[in-house]
Amino acid sequence: MVCSFGHSWKEVDESDQKVGGEENDPSARVEPYLDTEWESYYRYLPQLSVASNGGFSPSAKLAVTRLLLKPEQVGAFVAAETKIRAAMRKAGYAGPMRWYELVSGGETPQFLVLADRANWEAYQQSAEEKLDSMMEKMSGKDQAARIMPDARSAVRSQYVETWQYRADLCFVPAAEQ
Repeated sequence: MVCSFGHSWKEVDESDQKVGGEENDPSARVEPYLDTEWESYYRYLPQLSVASNGGFSPSAKLAVTRLLLKPEQVGAFVAAETKIRAAMRKAGYAGPMRWYELVSGGETPQFLVLADRANWEAYQQSAEEKLDSMMEKMSGKDQAARIMPDARSAVRSQYVETWQYRADLCFVPAAEQ
């Protein structure tokens, strides 16, 4: 899987030109080994994300959660997650946690949540335990009891994986000045 977050399309074109070499079509090298191949496009959701304004820099590890939702509950899910994000900001959670919604190339409705992790130890405490506790503290027990079920009951299935940053395989653009 190849992912690029925080890049413009122009930067992707420039990266492709650098990789070009003898074969200009990267898929020609891997195609014989694939059963299926597809491209998915996601839209960044700033209203659900908790990210610093300092720009994008890759973390050592990335906890990636793919959520497939029940179509009839997308509105309630987004409303609940918006309230959860407001509580996280109020609690001083610095993130970063970035949300994306699938717009093309897969089963919908689908969302991706990308949460930076510095190392494996950062996975130790259950995120769900932390979230429930934080919501009760920031919103009160009764309000948290109304918000959390809306978010959780909308999820049809969930898949979680970890991506590890490989600087040796990455093109990170120079910071704009």
